[in-house]
Amino acid sequence: MIVIATSGLVSFVLFMLAVYLMMRASAVRPSQLRAADYRSPQGYAYHNQRAMIRRQGWMCAFAAFMTLAVCVMMGLVQLAYNVD
Repeated sequence: MIVIATSGLVSFVLFMLAVYLMMRASAVRPSQLRAADYRSPQGYAYHNQRAMIRRQGWMCAFAAFMTLAVCVMMGLVQLAYNVD
């Protein structure tokens, strides 16, 4: 039971981290980078940083989903076999 609760808590924390990272990646560009010339080194660096943060968010969401799947599977096994 403790393992199921711990894996559920870990899944919740990973989901919250994924949401935070996705929100951070969708922030509005700073006004200095909104110039007509999007090909500046700062513009490319900003885009690469946002893409990296978005990828980290997706990885956290995937890890949260897998942890939640393990939590549900352990709960179903406990119900099916009545293991305490």
